[in-house]
Amino acid sequence: MKKILYFLVCTLLLASCENYFIDQNLGGDEWTPTDVRTVSYTLIDADYTAITKDAANIHIALGLEKDSAAYYKLQLVDSLKYFENDSVAAYYLPAFIANKFAYLDAGSTVKVAFQIHNPAPEYMALLDTIHTFNIADEAYANVWGTNVEVPYLTPATEGKLLDLVKKSYTGTLADGVYAIQYDYSDAEPAFATADEKITLSHEDYVALAKYVSDNKHSKYFENKDKKHEIDFYLGSNSKQNYINSNYATWRKKYDPEQLYSALSDEELQALHAERLVEGFTQVVLPTYFPNPRMGVYTISFLMGEDQSSLTRESLTFMYAGEYKCTACSFTDEEATVVTPSIDTTSVGLRAELFLVANGQIEFFTADGVSPLVLTPADYQLLGVEVLDRPERIIPKLLKNKFPFASFGTTYLVVYRNASKVLAAGRYSFNGTDWNVIKDSKQKISTFLHTGSEWSASTAVYLAESFANQSQGDFTIQNVLLTGPLSYVWQPTAIYGMKASAYVGGANNQSEAWVVSPYVDLLEASKPVLVFEQARKYGVDFLAECFVMVSVNYEGDVTECDWVHIPFNQDENGNYIVPDGSSWDFMSTGNLDLSAFAGQKITIGFKYTSSSAGSATWEFKNLVVKELK
Repeated sequence: MKKILYFLVCTLLLASCENYFIDQNLGGDEWTPTDVRTVSYTLIDADYTAITKDAANIHIALGLEKDSAAYYKLQLVDSLKYFENDSVAAYYLPAFIANKFAYLDAGSTVKVAFQIHNPAPEYMALLDTIHTFNIADEAYANVWGTNVEVPYLTPATEGKLLDLVKKSYTGTLADGVYAIQYDYSDAEPAFATADEKITLSHEDYVALAKYVSDNKHSKYFENKDKKHEIDFYLGSNSKQNYINSNYATWRKKYDPEQLYSALSDEELQALHAERLVEGFTQVVLPTYFPNPRMGVYTISFLMGEDQSSLTRESLTFMYAGEYKCTACSFTDEEATVVTPSIDTTSVGLRAELFLVANGQIEFFTADGVSPLVLTPADYQLLGVEVLDRPERIIPKLLKNKFPFASFGTTYLVVYRNASKVLAAGRYSFNGTDWNVIKDSKQKISTFLHTGSEWSASTAVYLAESFANQSQGDFTIQNVLLTGPLSYVWQPTAIYGMKASAYVGGANNQSEAWVVSPYVDLLEASKPVLVFEQARKYGVDFLAECFVMVSVNYEGDVTECDWVHIPFNQDENGNYIVPDGSSWDFMSTGNLDLSAFAGQKITIGFKYTSSSAGSATWEFKNLVVKELK
């Protein structure tokens, strides 16, 4: 009986305590359960449709502009799957959140990731219409010479492409962008018999001596020789018409640059041959052949220490857009030379992108991208004539063409679309895959339930988790890679952005950056940067890895001004950074960016290393926000 009484007393006491807590802390009989949470959500395609069909949003749109232009812009959200900008999203997302998260109560926050318009670079407008032309066979004479029929370019002549295009089309093309196609072969034309042979005349020896007189040190001549008849740079003796090789005299009297005295006779003879190649290509060959054709050219001359020891020597050159010496040491025997023989089976079609403006023709260039025009061989490889889904096919083609591409490599790919006209798209490599650069980009905004409505917060200026091996809109720039390094930074699935210059069991010198997109702090008051980081190895982390900010970055980390943002310190003056003893991530705390309030900035993560040590640096969950 005592046990029963004891139980009843305890039960009554507990009940009275519980009632007291409810009365004092939860409002007594008026208290109701609340659901206050912080939720993260990413919009899917169906959500954009729901947003455009929501009656509350339609009412907002119709009320924004009397001509209902806002309504039509709202309906575009459904088809485009992105908002025009942050402000438009702030108009229409609250109604969606209120429906989607109706169970949440005042005090809750929802962080929404959504797409906004990512305007294409201005140069993309030039690519709305792309013209195409093929270089005619007869035009290649501008490269090879009028007497040679080689209707294609080769490795030796591909540097002449721009000049070829200019000579072929100057004054004939309207302003615009052109994909100009040309024939190309990896195989140089072969030769079977001798083409041209020159025997130096008195005039040639004079011209060679004059070349030295006009372009080289005056002490390569005898001071007493007022006519400059004998030089000791090329060795041209225009008085007696031979090439002087009395190297003892060269060393004793005519060594103004102190080169000869350090060389043996064999070494000096090799230098002499190199200099004659210079003189023959600069003076003799252009004189005899102002419009050279493709072929082999042999120059014969007398050479010796004096007139009593002269022998006949020769140097041989091939012309294929420019002269290249093929037999470049002195010999008594004439080199076996050949006439052009071409193999058209090795010829394929290539194309380059050109810009014509005000009658001027130049290669089409754009910051950060390399133009790539697909050729018939590319379409043959793909087994199609047009690309109706380029965003699916082109990444596979790029992976095949560039198996060793580095992070951030971007190509402007010109292709024939389903309408059989040329179009262009930008594709970037993220370290694993090639992806099309779309017309939209992700933004994140935080919405607060105030009790009566959901209100957008502008306190977050940039947020990037780097989750799932994504680098977001951040870019990678390599300033210095040494040894076997092909990259330093890479996005990872777990550790965010990761940097290391330790390869093949050795540390390597490097400098590499991860650069943020522009961060708009025009309306900021007390912005701060916070992220999580981990590190191991290295020599001195604070002297190797840096957080930097620029207000004038325009695409190249080496051509702008950077301000170093130091890490925070504790009460003892120690920097709050990982000590390198583990792979544990730690927060940086709020890094003060208030000096940049009212500006647009770029944040750079600068990694450096040396042969003495290279840290492994990882960071993720980055936020630039307003300090409350």
